[in-house]
Amino acid sequence: MDFGEPGGIHLACRLLADGEAMILPTETLYGFSAVATSKAGRRRIAAWKGIESPRSFLALLPCFDALLSYLTPGQDPRALDFLRRLWPAPLTAVLRVQEAQPWGETVESGATAAFRVPAHPRLRALLARLGAAVLSTSVNRTGAAALLREGEIDAVFGSETDLWFCRDRGLETRAPGPGSTLVDCTSWPPRLLRRGLFDLDASLGTTPVG
Repeated sequence: MDFGEPGGIHLACRLLADGEAMILPTETLYGFSAVATSKAGRRRIAAWKGIESPRSFLALLPCFDALLSYLTPGQDPRALDFLRRLWPAPLTAVLRVQEAQPWGETVESGATAAFRVPAHPRLRALLARLGAAVLSTSVNRTGAAALLREGEIDAVFGSETDLWFCRDRGLETRAPGPGSTLVDCTSWPPRLLRRGLFDLDASLGTTPVG
């Protein structure tokens, strides 16, 4: 399936709504994806990656406002203002949520989950049409490097007969880069958890920290 062809987004939406898991392009990497609340989808992703114990993923949203219903009143509003200004971007934020999410984590201070509004117009169009958060995690076996090209992915996962692959010619032709930057936004200022494509230091240099 080519994500850029007419009908590509419609087909991907239908499959996701039916509980299927698939590979979707983002602005950074290809990712295993499924509707975040789909237990079958999460199980399939775990099987492809070889995950034996529960772990957290990130959830993609079509816009900032789609985030608000998840959050607890204890979430620092300065971090939300920061994300509202910067999204869509390759910036994944861990935030405080009012209820434990199946893709999130529960820590001593409460439930958290990771979210991103991706800077990929067709992906955001899919998310808006679907009306649900969609998981995204790098395409690889656990412990191996992320697979960045169609040929690499087919070599490892091509025998998986139930794996839908939404190819993106734009992603295939540009130089491989890192994944999204991961930051802890449960308090202010944000704390870097994983370096990626987004320059956190530069963004904080133009954002009031007080």
